[in-house]
Amino acid sequence: MAYAKKMADKVGKYKKGGATKKKFKPHMMYSKSGKAVKAGTMKKHLELKAKGYNHDKRRLKKKK
Repeated sequence: MAYAKKMADKVGKYKKGGATKKKFKPHMMYSKSGKAVKAGTMKKHLELKAKGYNHDKRRLKKKK
């Protein structure tokens, strides 16, 4: 029941336009060619996104 209330509160905030900003968490991003790069800041994340990187690790090519 606590989960349902928490989700309802979040939806209410979004409908009112008062959604809270989430803190950026450093994470890996992947290119189509299989290159992995760590996005340590939101600026770096947006740069990588513009270059075609994404969060999908499954796109990495399997090396045999």
